[in-house]
Amino acid sequence: MRSPIKLSKVACRNIKKISRDDFKFDLDNSQLLNAPPDDGEELVQLFNSTLKELLDKHAPVTFKHMRAKSVNPWYCNEIMQAKIERRTAERKWRLTKLEVHRQIYNTARNKVNFIIRKVKSSYHNDFIQSNSNNPKIMFSAMFSLLGRNVDSLLPTTSSDQQLVESFSDFFLSTKLLASEMVLETIHLQLISTHLKVMFWPRLKNLVLLNLLI
Repeated sequence: MRSPIKLSKVACRNIKKISRDDFKFDLDNSQLLNAPPDDGEELVQLFNSTLKELLDKHAPVTFKHMRAKSVNPWYCNEIMQAKIERRTAERKWRLTKLEVHRQIYNTARNKVNFIIRKVKSSYHNDFIQSNSNNPKIMFSAMFSLLGRNVDSLLPTTSSDQQLVESFSDFFLSTKLLASEMVLETIHLQLISTHLKVMFWPRLKNLVLLNLLI
């Protein structure tokens, strides 16, 4: 079972839905354009408050719950810089549609993939080297990479003594069951052997008689 997804509350505005004509009309009729103050500090305050009021009117703040991005421990500046170069090359290719720019983008994309593989491999090798004498951390990291739950799989008990007794009862009952199965198998084999000894001569004579007829 995987750990629950962490969500973060993010404030945003839908700027694309703003009507330019309505926004311009309200701005033209605002105090900022019709009666601006002479004092510079007051003008800055009025500028900020006017734009905030207009934004709150035409694109009010809404809140969304988004997945919180976890930072990988192996992420580094080299990967970040390579991704920036890849994104720049992609934008240029999509803008020009030229083959040469597509090839540049493919090269930048392959570079990002190569660097990520190299950095991840180096990180995990160092992790294994530094924790080679700690099996608990090693298994915990392995289960985490495989997306498995690393919680204890032991049954819930009130004390360690009860847990020991539960395991003892389980293995004892399993051992008894296995012993009973072995005895039953031996018993069936003995019955089969006994029946074979009793009926095999008669069955052999019947087979020979049928062959002679």
